[in-house]
Amino acid sequence: MRSIVRIAHTVCAMFECYAVHHKGSRARRRGAHMGEERRTTVQSVMRACQVLDVLKNASRPMTARHIGEVAGLDRTVTYRLLCSLKAGQLACDVGGEWHLDVGALDLGFAYLNRLSFPSVAPAYAMDLYNRVVRGNPWVVSLGVPVGDHVMLIDRFWTEDSPLNATVSVGTRIRMDTSATGLAILSRMTKSDGQNCLGADLYNSVLPSIEEVRDNGHIGIVRDTLRPGSSAIAAAVCDRDGRVVGAVNISGLDMEEYLTPHSTLAQHVERTAVAISSAL
Repeated sequence: MRSIVRIAHTVCAMFECYAVHHKGSRARRRGAHMGEERRTTVQSVMRACQVLDVLKNASRPMTARHIGEVAGLDRTVTYRLLCSLKAGQLACDVGGEWHLDVGALDLGFAYLNRLSFPSVAPAYAMDLYNRVVRGNPWVVSLGVPVGDHVMLIDRFWTEDSPLNATVSVGTRIRMDTSATGLAILSRMTKSDGQNCLGADLYNSVLPSIEEVRDNGHIGIVRDTLRPGSSAIAAAVCDRDGRVVGAVNISGLDMEEYLTPHSTLAQHVERTAVAISSAL
């Protein structure tokens, strides 16, 4: 059951990828890019992705009219797209209100099955939990980069972990303000980082990214997500050097460990290196 819940939360990551576009710095290059995009994409599919994006972000079922307003689409077009998605079991309506359907779960399994990080990393995260976290008010979590944020795909916590400092699987964390996100950005090239955040936001957080690089690519953030909750994170790369995820310890009473040379930070970093070697 836990795996199904994790996948149900994670599947929507796929529907966010279409929103990450490479923009040229000059008007002529931007126009050429848009022209190429028009030649290589199908408008109705892109609109369906917009609808899925709205459903993915919805906290509750929505009417077709509301979905169209959020997506910037005509209500009739939106309704036809929803009916098409319903035929593919990707969307479902109950009393005229729409939400994602079980077909998304099938896509989620297919997405996760092609990745090695979600299948390899949990064993190492559990080892970190058993050796370091047990008996402390902390949580070990695993996240993957998705566009401009990180999505948590797994977590390991104890009876000592306070519920008000525990983050649910499927939570989306900002890339530019979290320890996990900054650790991931520190391993990316400038071009890849700007593609994730956009040039302006990336440049604004570049000093923080450089600080993480100077600290051995260990991200450390105080008061992250919850007041009083801090985090230490390190990114995981595959054999080609591509960032595929990150491991994180977060929780309360971590102040004495919030330096890159602390024993806790080194445990996190070694775990990330071990996962990378196993991919």
